[in-house]
Amino acid sequence: MNRKFIKQSKLSPDSIMQLAIQLTFYKLFKKFVPSYESCSTAAFLKGRTECVRSATSATTNAVLAIENNKSNIGELLKQCSAMHSQLVKEAATGQGFDRHLMGLRCTAERLGWLQPKLFSSAIYKYMNGFILSTSTLSTETIAFGGFGPVVPDGFGIAYNILSNKMGALISSYKDQHTVNAFADTLLESLDILKNVIVKQ
Repeated sequence: MNRKFIKQSKLSPDSIMQLAIQLTFYKLFKKFVPSYESCSTAAFLKGRTECVRSATSATTNAVLAIENNKSNIGELLKQCSAMHSQLVKEAATGQGFDRHLMGLRCTAERLGWLQPKLFSSAIYKYMNGFILSTSTLSTETIAFGGFGPVVPDGFGIAYNILSNKMGALISSYKDQHTVNAFADTLLESLDILKNVIVKQ
């Protein structure tokens, strides 16, 4: 599978890789977890990155449909593509919320203000414990790159989607013994998605 093949099907290549990552994790662990994709905000002066939260209702629906052999998977891939493209657009144009919240938290810390309860809440801690931490390196000028895990039981996934091929470098802490299974299952997931796309 490659960028050209996916785009010919009018799907976002990045959304397909992110869906493959979600499918892989679900196949191995039977759950959905907080997922991070780095998105450049370089269009802004001193812009760096914003977070795209790539585990969405659309990816959940598609993964469950694939796992249960439903017939509407092609339509669900289109929904994943549309939702992911919208999230990336929002993040790249300064409409994300993660860096805004981080700025508020850091400002409060720097000024010695009492932290709002949001930042110590269980849900805030959970949603920022990114089990899947990902970044695309989709350029012809980078041969290899990495992206590390941000939690002990997580995975770092750097991937490249080129016109003629795609690949990923998967990293984890030493205690995470399923990294090889993750790599093998990611290949399986990409094959499944390729077969779905071919049938459209």
